[in-house]
Amino acid sequence: STLSSSSAASDVYKRQIMEFVILSSAGFVVFYGIGVYVGYGTYESVALALALALAKFIEPRVRNITAVISSAGIAVMFAMFLSLTEAVIFVIIMSVYDYVAVFITRHMVTMATEFGKRQLSFSISSQEKVMRKVKVADAKGVKRTVIEEKIERLELGTGDIALPLAFALVVFKTAVPHGFGPAVASFIIISVFSAMALAIVLFYVRKRRLFLPALPPIMLGTVVGCMIAYVSGILII
Repeated sequence: STLSSSSAASDVYKRQIMEFVILSSAGFVVFYGIGVYVGYGTYESVALALALALAKFIEPRVRNITAVISSAGIAVMFAMFLSLTEAVIFVIIMSVYDYVAVFITRHMVTMATEFGKRQLSFSISSQEKVMRKVKVADAKGVKRTVIEEKIERLELGTGDIALPLAFALVVFKTAVPHGFGPAVASFIIISVFSAMALAIVLFYVRKRRLFLPALPPIMLGTVVGCMIAYVSGILII
């Protein structure tokens, strides 16, 4: 029993350390990028990133904010090192993985549930109270319908935000040499279609009350936006 509780505590500490490192690293990328334009430097960026990571552990309810900021940082890191071809291959692989992880191995469902329970910043969470009709049997075995209040939670993985954003940034990076204005316009178009695809996925999930791999449809929207920008002549690569 002592060994079991000790091992569990060790796992918790490992998760917290990993979460702290990821949050502070991704946060540094975001704050450093902002600092380039605002006028503060590396030390201030490090301080802000560490403050962001610490805030999550002091007040777990800010996890959605830290998750969004870390997603942006991860997206920037991917975009820095990937070419457009590599980005296309990468998002295809990750979309297939997301499908397999949700529908076949089901381990992504378990992970999403655990992220919600443990308030980890690897997903963005929302919850709502819903009223459900359920049938219950009394002591005599007579079934009757009662209204039961439940709290339902929705978890959106940070990868579902980071990867579409990373793809849009790679397209932007690739298009900039051909003109800054068209590159910005292409980025906006791709982002809008990504957001539309995300909104459709969230609406469907809330309506059907099921787990879905969000990345494939979101990336489909991202690619559609990219193709529209390209066919219309706005995107030049």
